[in-house]
Amino acid sequence: MKRACRHAIGLLLFCLPFAAGAQDPKLVNPGMYEVFFENDEIRIIQVTYQPGQREALHSHPDYVAHVLEGGRLRVHIAGREPVERTVERGQTLVEVPVTHWAENIGDTVVRAVFIEVKQ
Repeated sequence: MKRACRHAIGLLLFCLPFAAGAQDPKLVNPGMYEVFFENDEIRIIQVTYQPGQREALHSHPDYVAHVLEGGRLRVHIAGREPVERTVERGQTLVEVPVTHWAENIGDTVVRAVFIEVKQ
């Protein structure tokens, strides 16, 4: 019985990071994301990164991001080296589905609006 329990706990601990990867950014990053609109086809959300702020691991479907306030981000995607990005006000990015987390490595607020396309 103890052995089965240990195996179950080990399996749970192994799978937990993968389950977290499927988390909704609004749910795992309270205060950073604001939902402006949502229906069965799209969701429009705004994210705000304060200087030095990091977000939790989460996932997005296909989406378009429009930068309202630019700055420097370091983006972490599982299995890859972190990538530093400078995003500029007015820049629009078309992105594929991703599980990631990011941090503001600059000294300015970074703000963007995402239009997520639901599958």
